[in-house]
Amino acid sequence: MISNAILLMLSAVVNALLLPLQVINIVVDFSTANQIVYGFLSVIYYLLPWDLLSPIFILIFAIFSFRIVVAVIMAIWRLLPFT
Repeated sequence: MISNAILLMLSAVVNALLLPLQVINIVVDFSTANQIVYGFLSVIYYLLPWDLLSPIFILIFAIFSFRIVVAVIMAIWRLLPFT
């Protein structure tokens, strides 16, 4: 399901952020909240016109991705000794 994939991605991000802290062992169980999240996402998917909103979200994501890539390239370019 989509909600499982979203929660797994969220869990992967949290695990990646907590990876340097090997001493702390935090276990998050999403199985109990899965039905609540699934119900919420079902209502949102039903109410919002995704055919009209998805191009807007894709455009926003593309602009932010482009800005991040340009910022990384500029940072690398500033670190190079020849400018």
